[in-house]
Amino acid sequence: MELSAGTQTTPAVCTAAAAPAWSGQRGAKWVNGHLADTMYNHWYGPNSSNPDCQNGYHNYALVSARSAHVGGVHVTLVDGSCRFVGENINTDLWRALATRAGGEVIGEY
Repeated sequence: MELSAGTQTTPAVCTAAAAPAWSGQRGAKWVNGHLADTMYNHWYGPNSSNPDCQNGYHNYALVSARSAHVGGVHVTLVDGSCRFVGENINTDLWRALATRAGGEVIGEY
């Protein structure tokens, strides 16, 4: 869903949005090479039932990985390896996997 202009994308605002509008642009930034504007993060867990939510300025978003795979998503790690991550992964662990310098110690998952 896309909220108007510079609206902060908090869970409360995204949930309360009366008429979510599909922007039709999912993945367009990746395809077109505008990587500075991907708005990807791990706010929601893999294949979350919550719709992705961003504002019209594309500077705040609550999104996550989605897949047609049953039970989870495939992710690519920085070392080039790929893993299947289940939908029931702990939210704190899922978010830690998305940080670059958070200082988290991540074991097997």
